[in-house]
Amino acid sequence: MTPDIGVKEIEELAIGIKAQADAVGAIVVGGDLSSSPVLTISMTALGEMPTGRSAITRLGAQIGDRVIVSGIPGYSAAGLAALRAGRADEFASVVDLHRLPRLHRKSAEAFAAAEVNSMCDVSDGLLSELGHIARASGVGIQITSASLTSPVLEEVAARLGEDAWEWILAGGEDHLLIATTSGVIPEGAIEIGTVIDGNSIRVIDRDVPSSSGFRHFG
Repeated sequence: MTPDIGVKEIEELAIGIKAQADAVGAIVVGGDLSSSPVLTISMTALGEMPTGRSAITRLGAQIGDRVIVSGIPGYSAAGLAALRAGRADEFASVVDLHRLPRLHRKSAEAFAAAEVNSMCDVSDGLLSELGHIARASGVGIQITSASLTSPVLEEVAARLGEDAWEWILAGGEDHLLIATTSGVIPEGAIEIGTVIDGNSIRVIDRDVPSSSGFRHFG
């Protein structure tokens, strides 16, 4: 912990961790504290697949699959932009989504129940995660910008002098779910594209941002 972190902050952190664990039926085990000039929080999540079920991975997308997402990405990136601009109060709705992302647990369960062919979370940016699925599955993916339009993000971007499509296509930390399916689209999912032959990610009617998302080792 850093010198400016006290008992109050540690208690608040513990309360937050427990709340998120309780939401998914997880149990927090163990813990360790040490001093450091930089605040670092590290956790390991362990789980097991139910009997008779197999994990849904990035590998499995098939040509002709429809690409679906559990929500419109970009809101967390918009919140971060508002914070950096010193206008958190003005854009509280997107700032709140950056500070406390909404986990799409019900969507995850619905996607799994629908037996989607591949799936990945959208934490590093939409194009980045689509690239992971495409490379793992040996396919290309084409998405339509019209399916991702967000009047809210466009308004926030206009007032901040930013590009909403940078947030939508390359912003991270939304923690949505992206999947491909050849079956029934789960309720609440948004269809945004198609799996195609090839090895590239294409966006119809929109330039691809210079940055496709966060890269851990880039």
